[in-house]
Amino acid sequence: MQVIWLSYFDSGKTRSEGRRVPKRLSLDSPKLSDLVSACSLLGLEPEPLPEAKYPRSWWERGGCILVKSESSKTETLNRIAEAMKQVPKEGGKGRR
Repeated sequence: MQVIWLSYFDSGKTRSEGRRVPKRLSLDSPKLSDLVSACSLLGLEPEPLPEAKYPRSWWERGGCILVKSESSKTETLNRIAEAMKQVPKEGGKGRR
């Protein structure tokens, strides 16, 4: 099982603040529901933990998920980030 924090994908964070994907793959204000949807599309069987708080920013809401993946964490994060860009937003359009 791998723990995937929402902060890993936030373009508003620096690497030292917890972002783990390249800027080109990060999103403005990612949502936990988008993360869960992207992981479901990839077949990673996500288990959301919406009340969890990222240790580096414990005062912020966010959450994390647990996924089953045979790949390295970096590879898994990059695949999830690419899938999150394809997840439709509330308006029915893909994210950019």
